Amino acid sequence: MRQEFEKHDLNYARKLGLIRNAIYGIDIQPLAIMISKLRFFISLLVEQIIDLNDRANNYHISALPNLETKIICANSLNDASMQLDVFKEQVVEDLLVARDNYYNPEIDQTEKNNLVAEIAEKLDALYPYHEFAAKISKAKPGDVAGQKVLNIGFLKEWFKHASLPAPFFNPKVFFPEIKEGFHIVIGNPPYGGTKIDDSVRKALGIESKDPYGAFIARFLGDGQRPTALSYQGVLSLIVSDTFMTIKTHRPLRKQMMRHYIHKMVRVHPDTFKATVNTAIIFVEKNEIQDSSGKNILQFYPTHRCLMADLTQVSIHENYNHFLQLLYKTTAEESPEEELNKADQSVHTMQGKDWTSESSEEYGIYTYPQQLIATNNNLPFFVANPKLFAFMNDPDAKKVEVKHGNKQLHAFEISFNNTTIEIVKLSSVGAAPHGISTGNNSKYIRAKEGTRGGLPSIEEFMIYKGKKLAELSDEEKIKGLNNDWKSLQNCFIPLEKGGESDSEGGWLPNYHVPTPYYINWAKGAINDMRKNPGFRWFNTEYFFRSGLTFSISGIYAPTFRMNSGGVFEAKGSGIFCDIYSNFILLGILASKLGKYLLKNYIKHSVDTSGDDIAKFIFVLRNPKGELIKKIDNLVSSLVKKQQNNPRYDYASNEQLVIDMLVYKIYEFNEDDIQEVENWYARRYTGLVLAQKENLRRLGKPTDYLKIYRALREQDKVPQ
Repeated sequence: MRQEFEKHDLNYARKLGLIRNAIYGIDIQPLAIMISKLRFFISLLVEQIIDLNDRANNYHISALPNLETKIICANSLNDASMQLDVFKEQVVEDLLVARDNYYNPEIDQTEKNNLVAEIAEKLDALYPYHEFAAKISKAKPGDVAGQKVLNIGFLKEWFKHASLPAPFFNPKVFFPEIKEGFHIVIGNPPYGGTKIDDSVRKALGIESKDPYGAFIARFLGDGQRPTALSYQGVLSLIVSDTFMTIKTHRPLRKQMMRHYIHKMVRVHPDTFKATVNTAIIFVEKNEIQDSSGKNILQFYPTHRCLMADLTQVSIHENYNHFLQLLYKTTAEESPEEELNKADQSVHTMQGKDWTSESSEEYGIYTYPQQLIATNNNLPFFVANPKLFAFMNDPDAKKVEVKHGNKQLHAFEISFNNTTIEIVKLSSVGAAPHGISTGNNSKYIRAKEGTRGGLPSIEEFMIYKGKKLAELSDEEKIKGLNNDWKSLQNCFIPLEKGGESDSEGGWLPNYHVPTPYYINWAKGAINDMRKNPGFRWFNTEYFFRSGLTFSISGIYAPTFRMNSGGVFEAKGSGIFCDIYSNFILLGILASKLGKYLLKNYIKHSVDTSGDDIAKFIFVLRNPKGELIKKIDNLVSSLVKKQQNNPRYDYASNEQLVIDMLVYKIYEFNEDDIQEVENWYARRYTGLVLAQKENLRRLGKPTDYLKIYRALREQDKVPQ
């Protein structure tokens, strides 16, 4: 090292020391290993002082280290940890010495080959043929000696050239110098593509087969599984953000909640050029065991996590501004100091143990990690912690409430100095799934111009008999007595989703007749039942007046009156026992409704009936003034849409509906501003188009001012 200081720039020695003592790499792709080695070599090469006249001494270039001991090709999701007996412990110690000698760049080729052979011998003693070569090769030699030779050959090739991946990862064997685990694990695991095997999923105790979730579980551990991350080590990954709320990732979130969630920063789609929305997560391994072996968490009650939404700021187009916002997430100063320095145009709020900095451009929130546990789904939400009070499951006070003629099981929460009663849709209604035909193109038709490639429907095919609600019970379930192959008078409306027009500021809410129809003749239904993919759910809700919604898309879910027919699995229905369809529709289609659903229940582009069933209603007298106003407004709005399908309701009735829903939920102006800021961040193009429509009508574009004026005009209490 003294010689290197004399020969080269100081940065060369620094980098060499970091590579030797601090940095390790694992990847399953051989090419990734080769590229990593090359980048290390180039990084060291650029720091060397090269003498072009000293050809005899190789231009004064120092030999570069043998990085096979630092960067390995292996499947890190497959754990191969073992209990080391005295013999194996000695093997690992010998392996450490051999690897250390191999790293030395000054050894000649003969010594290098001898060390490779020695390392392969040691590894063979730990992982014989059936654990290594047999898992990566189809060759099956019959005798034990042949197996040993083949296994050592594969181990040599794997270690020296990284041309094939080891089928497992054992940090104690592959990196024996790391005694207590890594202090930091960073990575960019795959977001999609090949799903993990069930064996890996079960071993990691997770439900989803998404590979990135498996990497999180693999390196954090659940207190029972060994992991390469040390106690108080930090896991920092770039991952898809879908794991933060969706149901299939709840087991993963439950594992993560055993540790410190430091921060999660959702970023602009172009940050990593990914096809999915991405987030950078920082989690500290903090699970330890007490003397009885029970897992405990240190300082958990006081720990706060930071959640940031930077999805509207491009790192490529607004680099400096992005860095300024990113700095706000580093907690270099206390949250209070950060908030005090915030630009005055940015809406800020502070609470006893949480903070909220929110604008139409970004949102940064801190709150106690234990707040997440107050909802059974354990959502890692990037939204206002105060408003999360509506999602409190286990701790909210349960009460019996009489609503109209019904006795309901409700929750009681305190919000804005008011005690209010809330109830989930699942307690007062349902959001059931419907039909899966197993072959849509055979049984479903659509009006001409509808996307999806389904056959077009002709007028003679649509059922023209009695009203759908008047069909007999047998006709509703078993089908119509018509010839299904002739297609005449056989097709009834099918709810299957809808399209949006964000450029025009329009969403398919309230009244949008379905363009889809399904063959409901008895013969068609009987034929349907023969398909392997056929599913038939919740027939008691068929031909019942209610709502339907689109489950997928940027603006989903959008809500509208159903057509009184049937619905498919991806066009679920919504039915409520305490509110009329119009009242239910007004609340769900409001900005506040979208805020609660997309932040606290499921933030991804897909929404299911199970998600809608978790929606929270504030109980109000169904004959009360505010509820009546919503009922009348939606009724009027639907009639206008029947005459003009593209009626601009967003510039008219929707403004009053949003104002009334805010009041029903007891929101003050700070709360309203948080929702409006989020809505503008999430649906930027839509909001810009809607504001342009307001300008054309001569109306103000500041929604808070609009709501104040409407309250005064309608004499709605502040």
